[in-house]
Amino acid sequence: MTRQVFISCSPADQEKAHQIVGYLENTGVTCWEPSRDIPAGEAWSEAIMEAVNGCSMVLVILSANTVQSRYILRELERAVSRRIPVLPVQTEEVDLSLDLEYYLSTIHWVDALSLPFSKHFERVAAAVHGILGESIPPKTDSSVQALDSHSPPHRSIWHTLFGALFPSKKVAEERISGQGSSIKSRSSSPTPDPVEKKEPDRPARFHGGFDVFICYRRKDGAAVARLMRNELQSRELKVFLDIEDLGAGHYDDKLLRYIEQAPNFLPILTPNCLDSRGGDEDWMLKEIAYAIVHERNIVPMVMPGFRFPNPLDLPQDIRALPRHNGVEFSNSYYQAMIERLITYLID
Repeated sequence: MTRQVFISCSPADQEKAHQIVGYLENTGVTCWEPSRDIPAGEAWSEAIMEAVNGCSMVLVILSANTVQSRYILRELERAVSRRIPVLPVQTEEVDLSLDLEYYLSTIHWVDALSLPFSKHFERVAAAVHGILGESIPPKTDSSVQALDSHSPPHRSIWHTLFGALFPSKKVAEERISGQGSSIKSRSSSPTPDPVEKKEPDRPARFHGGFDVFICYRRKDGAAVARLMRNELQSRELKVFLDIEDLGAGHYDDKLLRYIEQAPNFLPILTPNCLDSRGGDEDWMLKEIAYAIVHERNIVPMVMPGFRFPNPLDLPQDIRALPRHNGVEFSNSYYQAMIERLITYLID
C-alpha cells in the first residue's frame, strides 16, 4: 500500500517515530514505518525500497543513532536520487558524518531538541503538510505560525524551500500538466499571488555566453556548486560548472574564456580553499585571479568554517577577494540566502 510519508529512523528511535506517526495520521497523513508496515515474510530490503519509491516524502529522525545507521543512509540516497523531499526532525545534538552531511546539509531541519518531545508535533505536522502541498492541520500552536516571522504561511515556506530541487510528486505533476494552482508562472499571473512571497527581480541575461561562472574545490565544494547551479538555473540564469559544461579542447583556454563570457563569478569558499595546492597548476586560485583582472562581479559564497586569511598571506593577485560582498551559506535561512545571492548578481 502506498503511503505519503516514509519514516526513516534507527531502531533505537522507534518510540519517537511511533509518536510522530500517531500524530501525523490523526491529521490525515498516511505513514509507512518499517517496524509496523513490513508484511510478514516479505524481504526487508525489497519492502524498504518499494516504500521509499512510492512515498511523497521521507521524514528522518535525526539523532546520534542516525549517524551509526547505514540503512538510513541508503534510504536517503534512494530518496534524493528520485527527487523525493526529505524532512529531518532533529531530536538530539549531533555531528553529521560526511555521508549524511552530503544529503542533509542544505535541507531545512525541524528542531525538536527540547522536552517534552510532544510539544514539537504540531510544527512537524505543519512542515509535512506544507511539503505535501496540503492544508495545515486545523488546530495549530502560535509557535507554528511563527516558523519565520518574515515568511508567508506554511505552504509557501515549504514549497519555496523544497520545490526547486525536490518537488513532491503532486507538485511535479502539476508543473508538467500546467494546471497546478499553487505554482504560477510570471506569464500566466500578471499580479503576484497575495499569499506567495514575491521573488526578487531576476538579473538580466548576458547575451552570448553564461550569466554565472562557479568556481570551487572539487574535494569539498562540488556538492554545493551543483546545488547553486540548480538554484540559479531554476531562476532562468545560464550557469557554467566545469564538470557539466566543459567539453573537449584545451582545459585552460576554455576555462578562462568562460570566465570572460560570464559577468558574474561565484567562488565557493570552503575551509582552507585559498591555500595554494600546486603553484601555477592551482586552478581555483588562477580562476579567482583571472576574474579579478577582468573585473567580473565577484560574489563569494562563504561556507561554514571558512575564514579569510590575512590579505598579506594571500597571493598578490587575489588579495582583492575579501573586499567583494558575498553571502554566508545558511541551513536555517536557506531561502533568504538564495534571494540575497540573486540580488548581488548584476544586470
